[in-house]
Amino acid sequence: MGGAAQGQARPALAADRYPLGLMGRRNTDGDLFVSRLVNCPQADFATAVEEIKKLGMGPILGSDAEELLCKMEQVTGTVLRADKE
Repeated sequence: MGGAAQGQARPALAADRYPLGLMGRRNTDGDLFVSRLVNCPQADFATAVEEIKKLGMGPILGSDAEELLCKMEQVTGTVLRADKE
């Protein structure tokens, strides 16, 4: 996971769960951890990713984001899926 120092919290987003996301981080052993749940204000996933990149935060995407989102679901017992209807 490049673009950010280990331990630095940054947004984790998955297109199928947008606008819900998490702030996550990776420890020195490479393990992923959830910091908090976030609700992105941008109109769509692609815009959110671009804005986060412009801020220099290096978003967590793909399988790493899915791993964090699944961890949050396990802890809270809540399915983190945006209502698309």
